[in-house]
Amino acid sequence: MDLKKLAYFVTIVEEGQITRAAQRLHIAQPPLSLQLKSLEEELGVTLIERENKKFEITPAGWTLYKRAKEVLHSIDGMVAEIHDQEQGMRGTLSIGTVMSCVPYLPSVIKQFQQTYPRVTFRLWEDDSYRVEELLQQKRIELGLVRASPAVRFRRLYARGID
Repeated sequence: MDLKKLAYFVTIVEEGQITRAAQRLHIAQPPLSLQLKSLEEELGVTLIERENKKFEITPAGWTLYKRAKEVLHSIDGMVAEIHDQEQGMRGTLSIGTVMSCVPYLPSVIKQFQQTYPRVTFRLWEDDSYRVEELLQQKRIELGLVRASPAVRFRRLYARGID
């Protein structure tokens, strides 16, 4: 069973008529009817009773409709979540910090969450050297430390900056 058949079936039920469903889906009515018949054959049940122009959904049809809506909604949510995550709109931001920087975090996190409400945070508290190590290991994405002037000079010099 493929997702297209499920989406077609849901549209047929919501429109209450194959002709209107075909118009909504921007396809011809005969191929849509064939898709419905194929779905019924695949499942081995009648989903819609068709007599003349009368159209009635069977109990199996209602069950499939409810479940198909759940599946399609779940897939839509999954796709949106993946797109959000790829654009940095969702996910977990791991932050390593030294204890002396902790008081600054709540206001910064609050501002960040106003722009990106679906991003959660994981905080690591340790000394400056361990925070730097976590960054290098890619276990955190952001490191907040307070470096002394001697440490700052050593790091700049190590990078070739005079």
